[in-house]
Amino acid sequence: MKPRKNSKRSMLVRITLPFSFHEKTKKILIQKLAPFTSDHPLKFKNMDNKFLLVRACLPESQVDVFLKSLTSACDQLDSTLTGRKTEILVMDERASESVLDTNETRLTDKWKVKFVSSFKEVNGPPPSNTFFLFQDMGAFGTGLHPSTRLSAQALEHLSHSGRLKGASVLDVGTGSGILSILAVFLGAKKVVSMDIDEKIVEVARRNFLLNQIGAQAEATTHPLSKLQRQQADVIVANLAPSVTYDLMENMVKKLSGLGCLILSGHSLRAREEICKKLSNYGLWMKKGFSLDNWSAELFVFRR
Repeated sequence: MKPRKNSKRSMLVRITLPFSFHEKTKKILIQKLAPFTSDHPLKFKNMDNKFLLVRACLPESQVDVFLKSLTSACDQLDSTLTGRKTEILVMDERASESVLDTNETRLTDKWKVKFVSSFKEVNGPPPSNTFFLFQDMGAFGTGLHPSTRLSAQALEHLSHSGRLKGASVLDVGTGSGILSILAVFLGAKKVVSMDIDEKIVEVARRNFLLNQIGAQAEATTHPLSKLQRQQADVIVANLAPSVTYDLMENMVKKLSGLGCLILSGHSLRAREEICKKLSNYGLWMKKGFSLDNWSAELFVFRR
């Protein structure tokens, strides 16, 4: 049944970002979304120190354009506020707010993430093609953002080609540890997960214990340049472009001659420049992935 011409849709938008950015985020959203919200003002609610909840009630005819503008506004947030990727989750207001306590999300066609609030909720290893993450953990990497999903697709591609079985993996900017966990479940023998924030690293460690992979996955705050490890078979880095460029040379140095480098966290329009920079190190793009104007690439050394 088609919606009535004058019907409206009420939406909930959950934006994941630190509390210190909430007020600046509100100003950006109000400015960017002004064409849609002058007659239907946005309503904001601070959901503890990790989430900002935005309510919008719009005519059905404006919803699609509003959502595109919302994505654009969040791209602006990425570049001007956090320096990292901002996750958003859009839901129908008719659902209760308890839907914000998302039980699970699909990461790829095959793999899904189930969220829990404590170790008590977990009895034994995760079900087939599923792994656990702690809810409201305050770390990037819930599986909702396209860049995380694209990185996961690239890891799956390596798994299908046999390149992950028994491999050593370096996860740069691990966040929640979501990609490290997936790498282990896809056959990696050892994963070293890196992040600059000790609190974030602790989140990753807790998620590793939750999935019973503490023996295969190690989280550290050691800088990439000082990491005393053998070269990795696979490096995955889901980072903001500026961080990718800063770490690019060190990532190449840590990659084995037969290794694979997965980069994500940037827009499709940045792909050409990233490929050009990596060509200077002898790497070329073997396969590209894209979703909602976000991009990920799989690089290997030229032979």
